[in-house]
Amino acid sequence: MPRKKGTTGYKEKVNKLEKEIKKLKEENTELKDRYLRLGAEFENYKKREEKRVSDIKNIIRQQFLITLIELKDDFDRVLEHADVAPKEDIKNGLSLIQRNIKNILARENIEEYCEKNHTFNPDLHHAIATDNECDEGKIAQVFKKGYRQGNNVIRPALVVVGAKKKEGNKKDDNQDENQGEG
Repeated sequence: MPRKKGTTGYKEKVNKLEKEIKKLKEENTELKDRYLRLGAEFENYKKREEKRVSDIKNIIRQQFLITLIELKDDFDRVLEHADVAPKEDIKNGLSLIQRNIKNILARENIEEYCEKNHTFNPDLHHAIATDNECDEGKIAQVFKKGYRQGNNVIRPALVVVGAKKKEGNKKDDNQDENQGEG
């Protein structure tokens, strides 16, 4: 039987395409495997990082607790001798504890703030009352000092804010009232 013209070229093309398909399937399988490995590696990385962060938090928490326990020990020593020690010794012991606390805060770059007669700032202060005897916008009384670490407010200061209008403002208020009556 004679060969049909062009069938050889067709078979070669088919063979070539089949080889290319096989090669692409192998590449696809390799890429899928690589993708799955990367996904698994990333999940493992996330778990390692979560554990590392957890470990760091635990270390920081333990360091804080050790510091707190040492302060408690200092208080216990003062209280242990409170019944028999002279008042001055107890006062000195408490002053030492206060100094230790201040040193701890300074070591952590934590500063206390808030003074009477300073200007009220709602970002730094929490007003709990007003005082009509103190100038408006000024801090009349400090109930609790505020604490910050750099620009980060840890605890706002609890304050009483002045509400007394200045003399110049009273005249303006009276003029506003008189104009409203006209």
